[in-house]
Amino acid sequence: MSLNLDLTVLEKNKLWLRWARVEKPGDGTVILHKAEFYGPVTKDYVKLPESDFIKLDFTNHFLLKIADYYTVELAWDKIVSQEEGLVKFNKLTLKDENVGLLNKIKPTDKLLVDCSDHTTEQRQSGYYKMAYPAMLYNEQNEIYDFSKK
Repeated sequence: MSLNLDLTVLEKNKLWLRWARVEKPGDGTVILHKAEFYGPVTKDYVKLPESDFIKLDFTNHFLLKIADYYTVELAWDKIVSQEEGLVKFNKLTLKDENVGLLNKIKPTDKLLVDCSDHTTEQRQSGYYKMAYPAMLYNEQNEIYDFSKK
């Protein structure tokens, strides 16, 4: 059972991530090649730094399967291009050292990041959220079922 972010997050707060190829070197690391951020959030954004990371919180994805928080680091070291509506990367790296289920990611999957409460105005007023709720979807736009092989 999962809370479907696609149904609960306001459209303007949705950031989608897609990629062309997946590399799984091990140790909880997953590399997403030719990755892109797209969706409503990319139309109203502050330019991303060339190299940075964010924390993704997959806890809601696994409400009945895990007993603790499930956060993953999503990092980049170079942006290929950044324009309204699209940010392109050569690669993004997921560090999944907690639960290790993201090693099942395929090139046809996509990730939804909830950017609610991550605005410039909130940060200027001293309100920071440490992680972005996230959820993985398969090619049919269904929540990814990690119980399947």
